[in-house]
Amino acid sequence: MALVYDAAAGDQAQGVWRCYLDGELHGAATNGHARSGTTASEYFHLAGRVGNGSTFCGYLDCWRVSQAALAPHQFLNATEGAAAATDVLALWPLNSADGLYLDATDMTGAWSFGTSLTALHKVTASVSQAAAPIPNPDASAAFRGDPAVNAGSLVFNTPAAIAKRAYLASGEYGVRDTLCYTNSFTLEGWFYRTQNPGGWQLLFASGTAPSFSTGGMSLNFTYRTTGYVLYAGAATLVNDVAFGSGSIDTELNVWRHVALVYDVTVGKGTWSLYVDGTLKGSIENNTVPTRSVPAYFYIGGRPWSDNAFNGAIDTVRLTRGVLAPSQFLNAAGAPPPAPPAPATVAYWKLDDDGAALDAASQVEPRYGFALDAFAPAASAAQFKRFVPVPDTTVGFIGDPRANAGSAACDGAGYLCVQNLGNRVELDRAFTIEGWMFWSNQTAHAVQTIAGTRFDATYGWRLALEKNGASAAFRLFCRTPTQTPLADAVFAYDAAGLAGAWHHLALIFTPRRNDTGTWELFIDGVSAGTVKNAFYPAVLHQSHWLALGGQAGGGEAFDGLLDCWRVSEGARTPDTFLYLGYGKGTLLTIQ
Repeated sequence: MALVYDAAAGDQAQGVWRCYLDGELHGAATNGHARSGTTASEYFHLAGRVGNGSTFCGYLDCWRVSQAALAPHQFLNATEGAAAATDVLALWPLNSADGLYLDATDMTGAWSFGTSLTALHKVTASVSQAAAPIPNPDASAAFRGDPAVNAGSLVFNTPAAIAKRAYLASGEYGVRDTLCYTNSFTLEGWFYRTQNPGGWQLLFASGTAPSFSTGGMSLNFTYRTTGYVLYAGAATLVNDVAFGSGSIDTELNVWRHVALVYDVTVGKGTWSLYVDGTLKGSIENNTVPTRSVPAYFYIGGRPWSDNAFNGAIDTVRLTRGVLAPSQFLNAAGAPPPAPPAPATVAYWKLDDDGAALDAASQVEPRYGFALDAFAPAASAAQFKRFVPVPDTTVGFIGDPRANAGSAACDGAGYLCVQNLGNRVELDRAFTIEGWMFWSNQTAHAVQTIAGTRFDATYGWRLALEKNGASAAFRLFCRTPTQTPLADAVFAYDAAGLAGAWHHLALIFTPRRNDTGTWELFIDGVSAGTVKNAFYPAVLHQSHWLALGGQAGGGEAFDGLLDCWRVSEGARTPDTFLYLGYGKGTLLTIQ
């Protein structure tokens, strides 16, 4: 992407802005009047601005500013006939050398974004982990990803003292507000100490904003030669008091689960320390606390003193309220409850009723497809006269075994229904299945099977793509504010499916493989998976569900569709409409 401003352009030299995507001009805007003076801003922003919620969501790489109106052949992406840019002010590769920190250094001048951290302040990634899976995973409904997954830890300082000021910090208000002394809260995590302290090592803290020179703490939870020590309320509540000799632990190179529990309702406010689920001591505040919100929360160290934790830290959680040891992350709890059995949301027989296509839903009738100008015609063809494994929903309208016809998609039509897209969102498991007969007669390179990407660029979609003699199923998924979560083909050659009936089933499980996984089944057999690149921060927010095409008839399916069903929950092949035979003896003749 390139934004070019030519100050001398325009019929009155008022200045013209031009926008290029991949080297192609996509529009221009002319200033409304001649310029006078300069802008009042002394800042340059990339991807967002302070105090404004319109922050870019996605990835940025290798950005440059030139004090000249460059031509496309001077852009960074230019290849044939490329020429050097003139009057370059700044170039930011936006690299990450260690996978944890952004390098926003300007490679041509003095316009770096912020101050780059040195090894003194950096944590490093480690494959070592306290537990995998997490014994008692977090049960929050809003948890992004699989709460049981744990893959590595972060190392702060080391015996070589390379990172003696390494730290993590958060200024997020919800975190800071929870840490007010007028609230009860629980801080917990795993710690792997590699060196006993000469002075003290910081575990959790809150205080002033990060500074490389000086700062102050409100809460300072540390490990010292006297064991675990607490400082709270800037010394007014607790002034460097140890939890007792029972908290002294000189053993190194072992993972310890440490929980600091604060209960404001006990006495003047009481702090309790648990190590590996065992109570090691309690401390009461000297006085009743008043409300005060710290500026920052720290883990493992602070940037202005040589007190970083020596070793690794894994899986830290802050909870508003008092947790009992049975609720800690390390508690050996009962297995998680089994998800509810999949339930049918909508079912379309797609029969030929002798006059038109029957697009009614036999379950929840409000989800019947609209028979508009784009609706496909009915066909007497059918995959079978009877459905092999009939739907068992109580209240199913009609005979769930019966089947009489199909929808004849000619590469220009589709079926769609509003509000059903809300039932196949990215925060829940769902299954969509049915039969297709791919004619493979149109020239369409992309043919939609089903999805919620209908009249916008966001939503999910399963499509059949062909390229010459080869064909593949592609899964695309995007939310309104992010780059695509998924845009990949299943590792299955679909070319051989043309000219015959086949059962398809697409299953989405939101926390499978941590970020969410799509699995495609063809005739009851897995055809592969596609994993989301990241866990979505927002839902796809498309209320449509379409079968066989997109708005306006674009990228429509060419062939027949029969007996399709949407279910809440991840079905298994034995509950598909398709009948698959397991291995075993069916008949013995002697």
